[in-house]
Amino acid sequence: MTPSSIRRVVFLNHDVHLGGGELSLMDLMASLGDAAPEVERHLIAGSEAGPLLDRAREAGVHTHHVEMPPRLSRRGESALYFRGRLNALARLAAGAPLTLLDGSTYSRRLHRKIHELKPDVVHSNAMKTHLFVSVGGLKTCPLVWHVRDFLRTRPLMVRVLRMVSSSASRAIGISQAVAQDIRDFLPGLPVDVVYDGINVDLFTPGPGNGEALDRLAGLATAPPGTVRVGLVATYARWKGHDLLIEAASRIATQTPFRVYIIGGPIYSTKGSQFSEEELRSLVARHGLEDRVGFIPFQPDPAEIYRSLDIVVHASTKPEPYGRTIVEAMAASRPVVISNDGGAAELFHEGVDGVGFTLGSADSLSGAITRLLDDPSLRDCLAANARTNAVERFHRDRLGAQVLQIYESVLERRSPAQTGPRL
Repeated sequence: MTPSSIRRVVFLNHDVHLGGGELSLMDLMASLGDAAPEVERHLIAGSEAGPLLDRAREAGVHTHHVEMPPRLSRRGESALYFRGRLNALARLAAGAPLTLLDGSTYSRRLHRKIHELKPDVVHSNAMKTHLFVSVGGLKTCPLVWHVRDFLRTRPLMVRVLRMVSSSASRAIGISQAVAQDIRDFLPGLPVDVVYDGINVDLFTPGPGNGEALDRLAGLATAPPGTVRVGLVATYARWKGHDLLIEAASRIATQTPFRVYIIGGPIYSTKGSQFSEEELRSLVARHGLEDRVGFIPFQPDPAEIYRSLDIVVHASTKPEPYGRTIVEAMAASRPVVISNDGGAAELFHEGVDGVGFTLGSADSLSGAITRLLDDPSLRDCLAANARTNAVERFHRDRLGAQVLQIYESVLERRSPAQTGPRL
């Protein structure tokens, strides 16, 4: 099998906003286009309009949509962890009949669209599309699940995925930690590890503009010598915004510093995200209004990284990968990283990053303080971080890697491969 035998790939992603998974999908599709321009790339999304579709069309990807019913897009398990388990379970159970009806309808429409496109491979990029494309099985081409989350954090979803996993020919895990998680919960599904990549020619070192950050955050211009510390993330509750605010309140140093929270709520799942009001209330409770600023998502995140002196990755659950870690490293910025899960695979302690104990405000404040008080260490980490990002996480390798996986599943696919029906 050669790359030229693959003529058309259909990617599936229900969300049309640009979260980490969607940005990584864009890098994958761009790299595939560079590696094999003869391969048609198609994307089926769950809504007819959104920045993901705009960005995909700009990259030469054919875009389509199969509307995901709002009840499906809003439902998820995040509330189990942040709003009370029994309450959330009761709500999920109460809505189950309508969800099953919506899911069955959506699955049929999704299969119909895939059949019209006649792909050689279907590449699903999200848990919900893994599920709904797998119901009934794909009878005409192989299905690859790109797994970007830990299954162990989705106890309900993993039970359903286990029922339909025979529909998938292969899984791609975005880290060794995720791959092991797949093996633990879906032991019959073959797994390859492909680290996400970024455009290291976009995320580059260079001078930033700290005063611009102050303006965007609505803060007075910081005094000269202020060290700017930032967290770039969606407002998902497990991304650690509250942990960083708590840690900032515990930092005792003579070095002037400011903290910037860059991002916002973008997903539809109920109970899964902080509101800005919640975070501002937490800042006020700690008396940090002059030290912590909020900046919405910016169209040029590379410039944001260059304007920060320290980038914090504060997730309170094990991170499957950590795209913002790699982006900050490529921009030659020292990164403080919650040292667990896939994130721990991305850096070398004290060489190109500094780790801290997952979920510990004291450990996080200590790691930040260490960098605040040691400019030479910041410089050393920054230089090594850029080297690590270029050598290990350049997106150019992605196209060739996924083509090999597609070729493998095409060679091994059973002519009558089907999946179970719910």
